[in-house]
Amino acid sequence: MGLAEKFNLDSEVGPQSNRVNALNLRVSSETLEILNTLNKIYLERTPVTLWQNTGRERIVRIAYIRAIDYSAGKLLFAPLEKGKVFDFNGNLTVYIRGREKSILFKTKSEKIDTKRVIVNIPTEVRMYEMRAFPRLRFGFGSTENILFEIRVNQTSAKFKEFLYPIFDLSKSGVSMLFNAKESVFFNVGETILIHKIADFKVPAGMEAKIIYTKKVEFITGGHRQSKMKIGIGLKRHLSYEVFESIHRRSLVSSSQK
Repeated sequence: MGLAEKFNLDSEVGPQSNRVNALNLRVSSETLEILNTLNKIYLERTPVTLWQNTGRERIVRIAYIRAIDYSAGKLLFAPLEKGKVFDFNGNLTVYIRGREKSILFKTKSEKIDTKRVIVNIPTEVRMYEMRAFPRLRFGFGSTENILFEIRVNQTSAKFKEFLYPIFDLSKSGVSMLFNAKESVFFNVGETILIHKIADFKVPAGMEAKIIYTKKVEFITGGHRQSKMKIGIGLKRHLSYEVFESIHRRSLVSSSQK
């Protein structure tokens, strides 16, 4: 069963939505990612679709995030259009379509009246990213690695080799995690040479350019941790065969956890 069938997208991603590319859909339970996505959507005042299946009909209303109470862990939704009201009376499905990321989750309402709906901030959502290329996300516990080398400095003929866990991957780029002490080796705009991606050999001399480096934080085992993250753009896109092979292997790996 594919992801699209598993998540029953035709019935759950909204009455007027297009069918989602399965590679762009994933489940996220990472607190910081969920909060950052909700905050960005809140600041953009992105329309939110709320709906409820009563068994006889689907009640659909358009709203926006009026407030986020991080300390209480609550989201407050209000009708987007003046004069419109809420008429829900139970559990809801929430679909928030952002400019870059959209999220979908089901929730039990904490409070409902005609002018507002209050729900708990979700701990797990289905995340859909609008991208030119689908992306595979391995996350902070990734067991897939990338092997590459970079010139030690601009005047040196020596190269240093690195093996880092892949955070996410598309046909056009890769992001990976590394320790802050190695930041000295990476500067935006520099070129690296890739040898292997997730145990798959790539064409000799495959180059990529460093797009960004940044600090990221995550929570594991109840403790906040930090890593550095580097994003690279591939000068030659991965072949469809290699990308699909990595995708299939990731699905097998995740099903065995």
